[in-house]
Amino acid sequence: MRKHEVLNGIQLTPEDRQKIEEAISLLTESIDSVTSETLAYRTSWLANRSTAYKLIGEFERAVADMEATLRFQSNDPAFTKQYAFMLHSNGQHDRAIELLRTVLGKPEVPEAALILAGILHENGKSDEAKEVLEATNTDGFEPALKMEMKRLMVH
Repeated sequence: MRKHEVLNGIQLTPEDRQKIEEAISLLTESIDSVTSETLAYRTSWLANRSTAYKLIGEFERAVADMEATLRFQSNDPAFTKQYAFMLHSNGQHDRAIELLRTVLGKPEVPEAALILAGILHENGKSDEAKEVLEATNTDGFEPALKMEMKRLMVH
């Protein structure tokens, strides 16, 4: 029988963990070899390594990589959303809420309203969560996203 490790609500086999650690190693090599011509890739590599660290439960490293990513691209809504979700996963709900509010309504991250509403609801702020969802313009949202918003508004 294979032993599975559960980290951050995700079940990992030893093989999965090894693959993620190999990916981290490759991303680290890439990040460390950045030249001025490839600097644009560095933020994506940092964000991806951050996700990999999160998957294996290394939250401090994951957060540090997202903070570095945001130093390079502080106005990127997708990176801000990713950082907020990571902070939430690490128990820093108030900071996550604050960051998600900064990207509400940005077309790059329509799901930010759902994530924010979910965090608010989990923290006993269901009325505030409902207000966020009701104030969200759903024009252009995928049908699945609209359905999830309706589902959250019922709860």
